[in-house]
Amino acid sequence: MRIFIVLVMLLSFLGNIPVHGYEMVGKEKLVYEINSAVLESDGITLSGWSFIGESQHFTDPSEFSGSIVIYNGRHELEYPLVFRELDMTAIMKLLNTSRCGDKQYNRLGRECYYDLTMVGWDVHIPLSDLMDDTRYLMKLQMSAHKTGEKYQTNVIFASESQSIHDSERDRVVSLNSGLDSTRLIVNHDLVLVRKNASEDSVKYVSLYSCSTTYGNVLYFIKYSTYLNVLRYQVVEDVTWYRIGIKEAGCYQSMAVVREGSIPAWIPSTFVDYNGTVATIDVVKNVYGPIIYLEDQMVYLGDTTFDPDAHVRAFDKQDGVIVPIQTSSNLNVNTVGRYYVEYAATNSVGITTTEIMYVDVVLEGDNTPPIITALSQVIYKGDDSFDPLRNVMATDLEDGDITDQIVVMNEIDIEDVGIQELCYYVEDSGGLSKELCVEVNVLPKVIDPIYQESNLRFIDKNRVFYQESIPSKWSSNYDVLMDVVESSGSVRRGTY
Repeated sequence: MRIFIVLVMLLSFLGNIPVHGYEMVGKEKLVYEINSAVLESDGITLSGWSFIGESQHFTDPSEFSGSIVIYNGRHELEYPLVFRELDMTAIMKLLNTSRCGDKQYNRLGRECYYDLTMVGWDVHIPLSDLMDDTRYLMKLQMSAHKTGEKYQTNVIFASESQSIHDSERDRVVSLNSGLDSTRLIVNHDLVLVRKNASEDSVKYVSLYSCSTTYGNVLYFIKYSTYLNVLRYQVVEDVTWYRIGIKEAGCYQSMAVVREGSIPAWIPSTFVDYNGTVATIDVVKNVYGPIIYLEDQMVYLGDTTFDPDAHVRAFDKQDGVIVPIQTSSNLNVNTVGRYYVEYAATNSVGITTTEIMYVDVVLEGDNTPPIITALSQVIYKGDDSFDPLRNVMATDLEDGDITDQIVVMNEIDIEDVGIQELCYYVEDSGGLSKELCVEVNVLPKVIDPIYQESNLRFIDKNRVFYQESIPSKWSSNYDVLMDVVESSGSVRRGTY
């Protein structure tokens, strides 16, 4: 039985107590971007930049620190950022502002600007640190030593899914994250509307002036949303988004824009975006693709026989794979036994080979049926397991006799390990065939997203992600959807 529940946890916050000393914030406060994420045989290397907005100068790494943290519900691993020179001062500086003093802390951007000259960084996560059969989530932490601020945020970046076979420990490690850049939300005040992807770009201006303070320069409205994202490009480690705008009159003494059709640019430093939190998946006991074939029988001279039509391949990570015929001595014009060899390779480079034997026989001879079945790899407790999935039976004389297949034993989906699953079929002439395949039941991968201590929590001010519940919070659950069981009955209540 599968049960689907949608819950929202409403929390009353009693005192501002950060989790593990770090307060979870959004990209408005902890500004960052991941420029590169590479998974190799020795580990994962991330390169990017980050800083705490409206806090202090980020010029001396002894005055601030940061780390990438990965966690799986059982433990956390922390990797310090190695900071390097990368200057984000100009892009964050608002129009007509002066530099903040060395001892002026937590000033608004409209008051003064901070030097951000050492905000680039690199970090390496060794594969040897990772536990087997688990999923890690990734977050970024930053600490400003002068102000005492300590913040963390979930890491999201744009990258193709990467996988590698860790041959030393016989496992597959995958790095995944998805950045949804089709919906951008402006998260800062006084963000200029630029004509090109550069902080030095010409600014858009209005025909009208809304005040002497801001003149006729056009600004984005904080928290405005843009769905018309035309394209993006990376300029000096910053992603710029080209969006559509139109003038929207005056707002808070500024000439402002809203979504429209005129192309304009905004850097990633001033927007929030959605996406999938970066994860590292580690799967132990990795098997190569399973080639799905069975020996065949054909009549002498049957030139329509195509062995490729009787072969498929499936991989637990990649799904369906096209097997390649590597060698064959098949000759349908001479009675005898022949072979056709196939190979299939998955995305992490593991190759499996199988041989199909083809018997060429004289027409009129009764031949035994053929069962075609695929060995399966499932996770413990997978109640969707079907022993007859992708199982077929054919007979040269009777044709398709799949409905005559008998499953000879059961699989215990709670018992981790390799189990044997056997089938039996008999044709109309009394000839029979028995075939056994393997079902490998793997330990279930721990996914911290679904652990109670890592649900999404909200209070009236903001959203918190994948955090333990602080001891001084009180909670109430509200069921937004009734529980519908597989039988169709509805079970009401609080869960």
